[in-house]
Amino acid sequence: MTSFYDLFIEYRNDFADMDAVLSDAQIIDMSAESAERRLHIKVRFPRLVSEKTLDKISEIIRDRLGLGAVKIAPVFSSSLFSDRYSGEISEWAKKNVPMANGFFVDCKYDFSEDEIKIELMHGGKQILEDVGAQNLISKMLRERFGVSKELSFVQRDDYDARDDISAAQKKIDSMAPKAAPVKSGSSRSFDPVKEDDTPKEHIVKNGIPYYLESVKPIFGNNIRSQPIKIDEITLPEEGDTTPVTIYGEVFGIEVKDTKKGKVKIVSFNITDNTNSFSAVMLPKVEHCDELLSKLKNGAHILMFGEVEYDTYRGDYTIKPKCISTVQMIEKEDNYPEKRVELHLHTNMSQMDGMTPPSKLVERAIKWGHKAIAITDHGCVQGYPEACNAADGKIKIIYGIEDYFIDDIKEPDKTYKELRSYHQIILVKNHIGLKNLYKLISKSNIDYFYKKPRMPKSEIMKHREGLIIGSACEAGELYRAVLYGEGEDEITRLCNFYDYYEIQPVGNNMFLLDDEKAPVKTVEDLQDTGLTDEDLIGLVGFGQVIRISFHALDPQNLTQVPLKM
Repeated sequence: MTSFYDLFIEYRNDFADMDAVLSDAQIIDMSAESAERRLHIKVRFPRLVSEKTLDKISEIIRDRLGLGAVKIAPVFSSSLFSDRYSGEISEWAKKNVPMANGFFVDCKYDFSEDEIKIELMHGGKQILEDVGAQNLISKMLRERFGVSKELSFVQRDDYDARDDISAAQKKIDSMAPKAAPVKSGSSRSFDPVKEDDTPKEHIVKNGIPYYLESVKPIFGNNIRSQPIKIDEITLPEEGDTTPVTIYGEVFGIEVKDTKKGKVKIVSFNITDNTNSFSAVMLPKVEHCDELLSKLKNGAHILMFGEVEYDTYRGDYTIKPKCISTVQMIEKEDNYPEKRVELHLHTNMSQMDGMTPPSKLVERAIKWGHKAIAITDHGCVQGYPEACNAADGKIKIIYGIEDYFIDDIKEPDKTYKELRSYHQIILVKNHIGLKNLYKLISKSNIDYFYKKPRMPKSEIMKHREGLIIGSACEAGELYRAVLYGEGEDEITRLCNFYDYYEIQPVGNNMFLLDDEKAPVKTVEDLQDTGLTDEDLIGLVGFGQVIRISFHALDPQNLTQVPLKM
């Protein structure tokens, strides 16, 4: 297939307001009727396109090439077919089915798995059937979407068939088409599809981290070359240049005026998380505001330019020739049964969390999760932001990862002398929330030593409404198993917890670099016994498989060893 703009690039300015549907359109086939100077073009679109837009595209090509007529035959993915296309069925029928125009005004569609029923509000059932309208529409849907639907017409019960068709047509022509109110069920009236409100089929390519249909030029021409990673850039010899195409996130934009005032100096950095590079460009003053409305900190771009040594800056920079904005491919949770994360750190976890609570909550909502826990280290400052971000769309499970000390086992030691472990506490109800606040207050006021410590004795006093989990490898239960404590000791520890937490092996890979740790291989980590049913059978309590989130996306992790 050939890109639409590969053939019609010289008319791109004429298609400016349709670029969203044409930039990734592919020409499947093209034929011409020389005698009638007619051109037929079969085009695959990544999203739905309205009849009105198809007509406009045809008209532009017809006028530019001086042809008698141009016919665009669109092809869409079958996944895009739904009752939202009903308005376009009507628009197509009005143009392509004999005598159909007035009969499709205000009609209603009823979609089922294998059938489409069209209720005619102004009669015409027999006439449409006589001209084979149902077969023509079915054929159109097969050609455009590859779907087979049996189509039939039904006529409004109170329609008077004795009405003269010509009189009915005059009445219909005098009516302004308007959508009927949406009623319960699948029957509804439809307006033509609007491009900005149609379902999109993302176009992806292996190795490219952005959606191909999202590429929108903001400086220079379309970029045709394949991008490389920034750490793959080959630096040229001083005085030479190297052409490169890269993608990444913009940061550190600076804009400076020049003495003559005709151009501005725009410098910025771009990173793809493999490396970063600086870029410098000199856009004309009159174009600068529009450019900077899209080229801004946090924007993701595709950029073609030349790497050169900048003697003024004393370093290599890229001189951009073409820049397009792009939408990066987002992670998705497509598993049908959504999980609930019960061990999660926000940027309120000092030196351990990377992401604001609102961003984590918004991602969970987007992924269709029903609930999410907030378990920052020793604090609850992330609660208000998480609550506001939830906005009634997801349940927030309030919790904490505390610094636990067992003062009951070793009562002869002070809280400063006891070894601390990690532990997860989750809130069940308002009583539990109040008790958690009490425990946090006591840990900061009465038991603070380097970190707010939470004694087991205080937890036992205020345990009502709380759920206690064993936490990560820094938890006392994991440590006991890891270092081979006996069955009696492990049973004692298990009896204190409501559930025991299992995390991916990758979370504990850093133990392989610890010379004091008893594990030396990945197999050793897998055989620690934490997934052994016999361990759970000791006390019969539940297990929870958790990830332990410390950042929203993998690229946000630097030295944090706990990776998804």
